[in-house]
Amino acid sequence: MVKWEYKLVEIWSHGEFYDEILNVVVNGKELFREEAGAWSNRTRHEPLNELGNDGWELIRIIQDLPREFLYFKRDL
Repeated sequence: MVKWEYKLVEIWSHGEFYDEILNVVVNGKELFREEAGAWSNRTRHEPLNELGNDGWELIRIIQDLPREFLYFKRDL
C-alpha cells in the first residue's frame, strides 16, 4: 500500500492582478522574504520545478484571493 506525504503552500498576494507576493507559508511555516519572492507570477515555475524534481506532484490549486493554496503529495 502506497503511503503519501503532503505539502501545502499558501501564497498571499496583492496588487491589481494579485502579482505582488506578500507572504508564503509552507506547511504552516512562513518563508523568509527572499524565499517568498521566488513564488511571484514571473518566477513561480522555478520553485514548482524544484518541488517536482524532489518528487512532489501538484494535486490541487484553490484560489481564494488574495490567497492561493497549492497542494502537493509524494510517496513516502
